[in-house]
Amino acid sequence: MFLIAAKELGVAPGDCIAFEDAENGVRAAAAAGTYVIGLTTTVAAEELRTAGAQRTIRDFTVLVEEPWSLP
Repeated sequence: MFLIAAKELGVAPGDCIAFEDAENGVRAAAAAGTYVIGLTTTVAAEELRTAGAQRTIRDFTVLVEEPWSLP
């Protein structure tokens, strides 16, 4: 799904960011080569990081509340 989405957008998977709240979704996004941000709405942050998330957040409000950047 992530590879197809990147292809349809005309960008490399490595230039994409995936937001996922499930371990299998994180694994799929990471396997596609995307930067993965795990949402801790249903799974603990450590589990999402173990699955391949480079960063975890509690919800999307963090993106406007806290300063952050991608590596």
